[in-house]
Amino acid sequence: MKKLFALTLVLILTLCFAACSNDGNRINSQTAGSPPASSPATPSPETTSATPASSSTQTTASPAPPANQTALATDIPTAFSADLTVHFINVGQADAILVQLPNTQTMLIDGGNKADSNTVINYLHSNGISAIDYLIATHPHEDHIGGLPAVINAFPIGSVYMPKVSTTTQIFEALLTSVDNKGLAIHTARAGVNIIAIPGLQVDILAPVSNSYADLNDWSAVIKLQYQNTSFLFAGDAESISENELTGDIDVDVLKVGHHGSDSSTTASFLQKTTPAYAVISVGKDNTYGLPDDTTLATLSKYGVKVYRTDEQGTIVITSDGNNIRVNQDPVPYQSRAPSKPPKPSASTVEPSRASQIDSSPAQNITVYVTATGAKYHRDGCRYLRKSKIPIPLEKAKITYGPCSVCHPPQ
Repeated sequence: MKKLFALTLVLILTLCFAACSNDGNRINSQTAGSPPASSPATPSPETTSATPASSSTQTTASPAPPANQTALATDIPTAFSADLTVHFINVGQADAILVQLPNTQTMLIDGGNKADSNTVINYLHSNGISAIDYLIATHPHEDHIGGLPAVINAFPIGSVYMPKVSTTTQIFEALLTSVDNKGLAIHTARAGVNIIAIPGLQVDILAPVSNSYADLNDWSAVIKLQYQNTSFLFAGDAESISENELTGDIDVDVLKVGHHGSDSSTTASFLQKTTPAYAVISVGKDNTYGLPDDTTLATLSKYGVKVYRTDEQGTIVITSDGNNIRVNQDPVPYQSRAPSKPPKPSASTVEPSRASQIDSSPAQNITVYVTATGAKYHRDGCRYLRKSKIPIPLEKAKITYGPCSVCHPPQ
């Protein structure tokens, strides 16, 4: 009986030891490897879901990339192995800028129109681009975001930055869908956001500053890139309202001119603050808007800025070694396109019958339109009349307002 009791006791002790050993192995595997599935995730700061219905409120963590999205390194390389190269891609009346950073990372600012998708993708491939670390949609106009859905589908993407404004256009919905399908989070592009900050290289978003604008152009993400002793400012379509809100050090070497050279951007006061040596205008050849505006070209010329244009020179490539800047083209000399004004006839040289015709000028019978806050008058149908549209006789409009450089109303 004692022998049987001893054998039973040994068996019980053996089973208890085995069970404790298995529990210990499970604990060791959890502490040495990945946390258990129930561990809470830490949300990524300043990110929102790409789903349109909740884009203004929902904060999410960056999810794991799906099968068609290769995970990019989260650590920013700090060693410089190449020059900074900025490509202002010729996409006609649109914007698309490839930035090859000296730390081997890549940035794409805008992607042209939808029709430019293949142009942008092929250009990226031709320059050996296999992934995009930072993708920035400056504002939701088709000539800036149209090609981005195709780019997102074609390349692994790291971080996406967009201003916190939306539209109901199909191309904007397509952009959100492409971001959502890749499992990407959208970082809000606004003043004060830093993208890169390592010794010798810094990328900051300077605008939008305000929380509300009447025009989508003023929502544009304005980006400053500083590489050692050289600097760039990418202005999107920001107009004078946004330009006037910029503060801090915006003295730069290279300016991407806002809004394709429209006279609503690149004011004299803005150039006095930025003092660029070089300016690039991304604009379509023989475009129907008459851009770049002669006023803008004259202002750039007045301040001694060397101007480069995609409509006349194709893609502009600017390279910096941190101290010196090189451009692949010669600057375009300024030639005024302003029409010469015939001299006004004096009262003594005008016959009475002709004088009466001049007094009854057709301008008295022409109706143009202004907005509640704008400084320009417009033709009916101009895109700037979306928010407000106030009819006014041309004769009176010319006293207070200037002509719109986009719709070119009668003068």
